[in-house]
Amino acid sequence: MPLCNFFKIEYALDVPSTFLTNILSLLSFCLSSKSCYEYQVEIVGKGCHSSAPQNGINANYIAARIVLFVEKLNMKINNTSLSCNIINGGEKVNIVSSSAKLVFDIRSPYANFAEKAISKIKQFISRLQTKYKGCKISITKTLEIPALEKRKSKTIDKIICQFALKEKEFRGGCEAGYLQQVGGDAFMFGVGDLNLAHKPNEFVEIDQLKTYNQKLMQMIDFLCKQ
Repeated sequence: MPLCNFFKIEYALDVPSTFLTNILSLLSFCLSSKSCYEYQVEIVGKGCHSSAPQNGINANYIAARIVLFVEKLNMKINNTSLSCNIINGGEKVNIVSSSAKLVFDIRSPYANFAEKAISKIKQFISRLQTKYKGCKISITKTLEIPALEKRKSKTIDKIICQFALKEKEFRGGCEAGYLQQVGGDAFMFGVGDLNLAHKPNEFVEIDQLKTYNQKLMQMIDFLCKQ
């Protein structure tokens, strides 16, 4: 999760009026970010010898269908991305898998789009339970990072004008959504490239760090004077 820096600029019931979060934005100014919801699906089937698979309920087959359905929904609901990147199942090659587990995430600019996606997945799971009678499928939310939703703000407008910053959306999830829910304005500004994140040889250019440090101090000074 990105490093979070936030500053108390004004006080109103002890709630900061402006939050700044450091994220991978290539020195761009980000006023919105996607949410990140992680879900774990556990499947219980029925094991048996692989020579007679019709006598069991293969949990791996059920998991595979859910994974493919998640893939099918990707980017089909208002710029909402879905991705399944962890899947486990089975004991031995000669035993029909009696259990399987998978984890997927949903990233969306608005909460209601993510809710629509998970509703479709739950409906699909319900149909699978009818098709594979005797199986048990449970789905649990394991992580929730709310989206940062773009809102009108005179303070933010002043910052963009003062520093001539390029604005864009941040595709990942970060703390800014939480901070916005606390109250006040929230925005993101940082170094690095999200396209290089979570890969070998991820790096940040030294010149970016120098520029970021200079602009960051200027922003803090500017906000403190508002």
